[in-house]
Order: sequence, then structure tokens, then C-alpha cells
Amino acid sequence: TKLVAPAPKAESFRHKRSKLIAKLGRVAHSAHDVLAKSGEDIVIPGKFAYGRVSKDMEDEPLSIFLDRCAETWTHLGDSVTDDDGRSAFTISAKDNPGVGVYNLRQFIKGDGSSASSRLTVAPAGSRIVVFDVDGTLTIGDDELADEMKAVYLDELVSGKRSPEPYPDAAALTKAWQSKGYLVVYITGRPYWLAGITRAWLEAQGCAEGHLHTTDRNRDARPTQGGVGEFKAAYLRSLLDHGYSIDYVYGNAESDVFAYAKAGIPPAKTHIIGEFGGKGGTLALKDGYTGHISWVSEQPDAVQPFALPAP
Repeated sequence: TKLVAPAPKAESFRHKRSKLIAKLGRVAHSAHDVLAKSGEDIVIPGKFAYGRVSKDMEDEPLSIFLDRCAETWTHLGDSVTDDDGRSAFTISAKDNPGVGVYNLRQFIKGDGSSASSRLTVAPAGSRIVVFDVDGTLTIGDDELADEMKAVYLDELVSGKRSPEPYPDAAALTKAWQSKGYLVVYITGRPYWLAGITRAWLEAQGCAEGHLHTTDRNRDARPTQGGVGEFKAAYLRSLLDHGYSIDYVYGNAESDVFAYAKAGIPPAKTHIIGEFGGKGGTLALKDGYTGHISWVSEQPDAVQPFALPAP
């Protein structure tokens, strides 16, 4: 049975302005998924804001909970947002929960609103398959072109748009998961679309995995210097932490650039769409349906830990 995280007892906001901000309407909180190793400190980030203008909730206390798959959620501790509405709660090395996948919830104490994310604790040597989202799992990437981006993102937030998935895109993510791989989703979407993106992946039946969005709006620019550099830097950080990125999937020139700059060999880089084959990458000219058969023929991942059944 899936447990519901216990919202802390409601308290009054620390500041009068916070009560006014909370009345702006839509809760716009977000939190990055975190991938970390056992035995080390883990920083749990969060961003808390309200309304269409994403007004920051400043200097307000939070409560952070973790689901250990026990009878109740664990209260990890409390934090306070800064003047940008951000928080960074640290789980000390001695309290690191160890290898596993955990759900996280961060609650604003003033009104009980929250941000959800996932913590994956995996040792060095863990084997990963990476997927871009827009234009790779969804059909079409022109939604993120500069001239359409504001409208597209606004429609995602309002629920007026739900991107159409590529046929068998979800099945492809599940095929790699069934081989024992950790699945990482990396996207140029901004951090405030993290919740909507998780919901879309779940609705399509994609493999459960680690989601990484941009932390700054400028990193979402669909260029090599924007989203390309953002993706390259994050993937490089995973490699530097000892993780093994065995295969990557993308569609855009910025993906080809990012994967190459991160050091992913072209022979491990699958590109769907017009840029397939660029830079020696592997072109997915016929979509994913036939490709899944190829995946099924690949050896299972040899992980330094035991994965639960999907």
C-alpha cells in the first residue's frame, strides 16, 4: 500500500507577506530528484513559489519527510527557504538511508503545501541508460523553439496540452529497466515543470527513474550553449561520481553535442529524427518498435547492487 506523507501540523506563516503570497493561486513548488552514493552527505534541494508569476516564498520553515517503505514516513528534519524561495536540506552521511529508491516530500509549514521528489542511492559503478524527453519520448521538439516556448510551457502548466508520445517510447524505457539498468531522464524543461513531467512519464507507463530538469531558465534555451551545456555538465558529473552511462537517447543537435561533450561514445548514442547518424551516432530511422527487439538481445546489466523487480 502506498503511504501518504503526513503533512505537518499547520502553523502560521512567519511573515505577513507570506500569507499574501500564498493567496496568489497556483502552488508552483518543485524539487529535483537526487542521485547519490551511500555513506556520503546528501543535499535535498527545493524551490517554493506561488502563482503564475512564480512569486518566491522567502524565509519560511519547511519539514522534510522520506518514505523508507516502512509503516510511516520518516521526518528527516526542518529547513528554511532563502530569499530566492530555495532550500537545501542536508542528510548527513551517518543518516544516509543506504542503497535504494525513496520518495521525498517537503512541506511548507505555513499552509501544508509541498514539493515531491525522489532520492536514489546507488553505489559507484551503477549502470545507467539516459533518455531526453521532448522530441525523444514525445513526438516533436519544435514546442521548445524560442518563438513557441512561452506558449507551450504555459499550456503544460495549465493542463491544456499533453505531449503525444512516440509509439513504444514507454516500452523502450521499460525494456532497459527490465535489463537491470537505472533509468535517468534529463530534460531542458525548467525546474518548475518537474512535477508535470513526472506525471506525464507515469501516465505514459514509462519506467520509474531519476528526473533531472534545468535549475535556471537560461539553461532551458534549445541551443548547444543552453540545454546542450547543461546536459553535458550533469552527465559529466555522474561519470565523475563513478556511475557508468551505458546508452543515451536523444533527438536534437544539442543532444548530439551534449552526449559527445560528456564523453559518451557515438556507438552508445541513439538519436531519433533528422539528426540521427550525425557525429557517428546511431540513427533510429524506424522509431522504437523494432529497436526494442535489439534491446531485448543485449546482456543484462551487472549492477553492484540488487534491483527490486520492476
